[in-house]
Amino acid sequence: MRRVPAPLVRLLALAAALLLGPLPAPAHAANSPSVAAASRAATGYLTERLDDLATRSGPGDRLWFSSGRWHVGDSSCSRCLLGPTVVAAALVHRDPAAHRQERAEASAAMDRFLATGQRADGSFPAREASGSSVGVNTMFVGEQIATIDFLLGPHVDRARRARWTAAVAAAAGYLL
Repeated sequence: MRRVPAPLVRLLALAAALLLGPLPAPAHAANSPSVAAASRAATGYLTERLDDLATRSGPGDRLWFSSGRWHVGDSSCSRCLLGPTVVAAALVHRDPAAHRQERAEASAAMDRFLATGQRADGSFPAREASGSSVGVNTMFVGEQIATIDFLLGPHVDRARRARWTAAVAAAAGYLL
């Protein structure tokens, strides 16, 4: 039997979750004061960090958001370019009304990334300096776009969600 790499398993699981929809959270998790406090603290911290990252503070700042792209210093790392989008998607999923700006930024970043990064065969080629193979890069990027689609997809229009889900399916198809 062929061993399937863990990121591919997670990508396929996320793709299946997109098709099945969300599952209800256990009742005890929502009622725990310590879980609620930790969740509020983490949400506040991530919101502050993402807001800091989204604004360019000056010409020496290497980390900011502009025109649908996160500038994260190392543009040779596809997965790094998606990192802030995953965080924004998680914040939107947690509280859509409180994170409208993050939804707009994450949606624009996802659209731009898919339009410029995914080949017709579903793969995501590695950038020159990364040293990753196309398959490895597609596995990791596919997992991230599936996570973003899962978290942010319910909060965007149907056409956008369909494009994102098709991109996840194409990445999984390339790997299989």
